[in-house]
Amino acid sequence: MMRGLIPSVKLSIALLVALTRVLPKTRGERLGPSSKRNEALKAFHMRLRETLPGPVELWGVRLATPRMNAQEAAVLSSFLNARDWDVEDATTMFHSSMRWRRSFGVDRLSASQFEDFPCEIFRGRDNQGNLLVVLRLGELRGDCFKDMQRFVRWRVYMQEALNSQLDFAKGEPLYKLVLNCEGFSTGHFSKAARRCAKELSRVSQDNYPDYLGQILICSPPPIFAFAYGILRPFLPRNFVKLIKVHKGDEASCLAKARQV
Repeated sequence: MMRGLIPSVKLSIALLVALTRVLPKTRGERLGPSSKRNEALKAFHMRLRETLPGPVELWGVRLATPRMNAQEAAVLSSFLNARDWDVEDATTMFHSSMRWRRSFGVDRLSASQFEDFPCEIFRGRDNQGNLLVVLRLGELRGDCFKDMQRFVRWRVYMQEALNSQLDFAKGEPLYKLVLNCEGFSTGHFSKAARRCAKELSRVSQDNYPDYLGQILICSPPPIFAFAYGILRPFLPRNFVKLIKVHKGDEASCLAKARQV
C-alpha cells in the first residue's frame, strides 16, 4: 500500500508548491560578505540608471532613482538574490521582466476577471510584520486548470497584489503562505493541473524575485503528514526548511503563523 501512496504524496507536495509559487532559493548561504553584497547592489543600481530612460515604479517602489533609499535597495537586492548576486544576470532579468510585464498586460489585470478563482487571500501580518497569505486549495475547482493561460494570469494577478502589500521599507520582506488542503482532490493532479504548474513555474522564475518565507500546510489528508515524514530526508534542504505541516484547521494554523 505504501508503495502506491508515497509517489502520490511526493507529487502532491511538488504540485502544492508549483501551483502557488516556485521553490525558493536558499537565502544567505552563498552571498558572501556584506561588503560584497553592498558593492553588487551599488553596481546594479548604477547599471539600471545607465540602461533605463528614467526612474520606474514597481510594487509601489520607485527604482533607478538618483539616490537609492531603503525600499529601492530591498527590491534591487531581491533581483540580485534571484540571480546569485550576479549584477549582469540581475540586470538582464530586470529588463526582461519589465518587457514581459508590458507584453503580458500586468497592469490591466483585475479581480473582476477572476471571479471564479479564490482572490481573497490576505489575513493580516505576524508579530514581525510579515504578510500572512491563505490559499484554500478546495476552492480551485478542476475546471480552473482547463485554460492554462487564464490560470497563469490569475496567479500573476495574485502575485502582483501580494507584492504590492509587502513592506520594503524594513529590508527584503517575506510572507508566509498557509495552504489549506481541505477539499484537495485527485483533480489537482490532472494533466491540465501539471501543465499549469509547469508554465507558472517558468513565468515565476523568469520574472519574479521570491519573497516566500514559509509554507504552512493545514488540514492535510491523514496519510500526508506520515508520508511526508518518510520523504523528508530525500527532499531538497531548502524545501524542507520552508515547509511546516500543521494537522489542525486554518484558524489554528493562522494563529500559529502569527507567532514567529
